[in-house]
Amino acid sequence: MRRAPRRLLAGLLLMLSGCAHSGYTRTAPAPAGQLPPVYLSDSDNQRPALVVDVTEATASSTEEDAGFCKLSESDAQQIAATRSLTGNLLARESDAVAAQGLQRGVNPCSVEILRSMLFAQSVMERNRSAGDALESFLLLAEAEDGLVRIKESLAEVEGMGNDLNQVRSKGLAVPVTQTEIDQQRLALQHQMEETQAASRNLNGKLAELLSMDAAETRHIWPEVDLKVDTAPLEVDAEVATALATRADLAMLEYLRSAVNPQTLPAIREALGGLSGGLGVTLAAAVGHFAGHTDTGESDHRRGQLDELLSYRRQSVTRDVREAVAEIESSLRQVVNSREQVKSQEQRVENLHQQRAIGASTTIDVRQGRLDLIRKQQQLFHDVVKWKIAVVRLREVQGQLAAEYGYGISQEPTVAPSGDEPSDKELPDKEPAGEEVSHESLSDDDSSE
Repeated sequence: MRRAPRRLLAGLLLMLSGCAHSGYTRTAPAPAGQLPPVYLSDSDNQRPALVVDVTEATASSTEEDAGFCKLSESDAQQIAATRSLTGNLLARESDAVAAQGLQRGVNPCSVEILRSMLFAQSVMERNRSAGDALESFLLLAEAEDGLVRIKESLAEVEGMGNDLNQVRSKGLAVPVTQTEIDQQRLALQHQMEETQAASRNLNGKLAELLSMDAAETRHIWPEVDLKVDTAPLEVDAEVATALATRADLAMLEYLRSAVNPQTLPAIREALGGLSGGLGVTLAAAVGHFAGHTDTGESDHRRGQLDELLSYRRQSVTRDVREAVAEIESSLRQVVNSREQVKSQEQRVENLHQQRAIGASTTIDVRQGRLDLIRKQQQLFHDVVKWKIAVVRLREVQGQLAAEYGYGISQEPTVAPSGDEPSDKELPDKEPAGEEVSHESLSDDDSSE
């Protein structure tokens, strides 16, 4: 694999340094205010990296900046999955069903069915929580980058106003009027207010998704990795990953394999939980005597589960294909935006050369830099859009929870039909991964 230029690695690691342990840390002073550079790579085809050099941040640390909480993408994903409120409640309900079954002497197969259904639902909730958190994380990164770009743009506009009289005094034609400069300034100030509000809202939403309280952090600083992989995706392989990983599909396969006269009451209850009305009327009519008589009901229940499983697989397959198409579309936009940035960079360089021979003014140069900042901001937006599309694919596949141990992990402890164990089984306990402790949230300046 071709090694990245040293300046690229230094730029990428600039924001990623200072996070010495898992979780997130509150540090002071605030980060420099600049996110790492964007670059594209294709590890398979060895395409050269495409780079956006990021200018120095203009924001300075103030008393109000202290207390930023640095957070990486992987930590946001793990914390959201681990602390998912609904996920934890469902997992505890699964444990409660197991304990209740032991106390009342319920058929172990029936207990296992209900427990597994609840646990599968908890895994999918953790997966959804992780996806929501990562999307908010990336949008927050875009908002923070936008604030820096707006400050840079305001500096250029202020400079244009200062240069205007000097250019006029030399008898040169001015490309803009004072009114136009004032309009640009007002528009940027309005954009600044909107972006600051978006940053606050996204910060609050992300903190809520991570179950953070006011004592843990004042403001989250997203340490985002902006590497864009241009390698093409194999749609069939992505579909296969989803079908093999999603806990809800594994749970339906397990339920189908568990259908027998002894487990029918639990199967009915599970079907009722999956889709309102299924199994509910029959279970209410025959009550606890249903398990002793099977006049073909088992075959009907297997047929229901077969149909439901087939529908879910088709739905997941469509979702994966749509997600892959969105990734490919977003990637084309990233490449297009990068070309626009490169073209504008060349234009700014030409303007500098023309200014040296008197063919352009400082206002022309500033306007060129202003256009470059806008195109860089658009590139950042397109990269975030691409990364969100990737997150959505991983969420559809069930990988956001599975990557941290929530999913299919072990053989069943009870054979559902009383014969052979099923091929797939849901775990009966939480993964061994450690929860992020509150001690890791305390002030820690050693990472700076």
